[in-house]
Amino acid sequence: MLDALSLLVSKITECGVYSTNVFLFARPKCMSYYRGQDCLRLHASKCGAKHPEHLKSTHLRKHVATLSQVLNLKNNELDQVADFLGHDIRVHRDFYRLPVPTTQLAKISKLLLTMEKGQLSSIQGKSLDEIDIEGKDHENARRTIQKLWAKDEVAAVMRHFKCHIAKGNLATKSECQHCKLVEGKVLDERTVQNVKDFVRNRGIARKRQSQSQ
Repeated sequence: MLDALSLLVSKITECGVYSTNVFLFARPKCMSYYRGQDCLRLHASKCGAKHPEHLKSTHLRKHVATLSQVLNLKNNELDQVADFLGHDIRVHRDFYRLPVPTTQLAKISKLLLTMEKGQLSSIQGKSLDEIDIEGKDHENARRTIQKLWAKDEVAAVMRHFKCHIAKGNLATKSECQHCKLVEGKVLDERTVQNVKDFVRNRGIARKRQSQSQ
C-alpha cells in the first residue's frame, strides 16, 4: 500500500493535479477529491456482480453491524466498531469520544478479517480481545517450530545448506522453498521459515563453537 501511495504522489503532477490541491486522492484540474463511495459504486458496476447495487459502503456498515451482534461485545467495543465504520449508534457521544487508539483499531481489524475469511461462527460469544484470526494452519506452524528436528530432517537440510552453515551465510526464501520441494515428504511438517531459522541457528552455533576453540 505504501508503494502504491508513493507512486500516486509521484505522478500527481503528470496527472494534471494542481500543486495547491492538498488532497491525497485529488481530482485533476480542480481543487476537490475523489469520494470513496463513488469509486466503490463505479467498480461495483464493473466487477460483474449479480447485484452491484448491494455493494455499497452503507450496506457494508449495516452488514458488519448485524454480524457483530453474535459477538459478546462490551458497550465501548461496540462503539469502537461503529465509530470505525462511520456508522455511529450513539450520536450524542460523538463530541465526547476520544480518538480510537491504534491498539483498538488492530482489534477491530481482527473482527473484519475474521468476517472476510467466513469464520464468524468460530468467534461467536467472544469479545474483541478474545478473537483469534491466526487459524489452525498458523497454530500448527507454531507447534512445528517447537518440535525437535528428526535426524532425517536435519540430514535433508544439511544436504542443501552445509556450506551456508559453515560460512555463516543465511538461506534465502527461494533456497528454502527449493529445499522443501526437492526433499518432499521429509520436510512436509516444516515451513520455509523453519528451514531458514534452522540454517541461521546452526550457523550461529558453529560460529560460537569455532570462537571458543
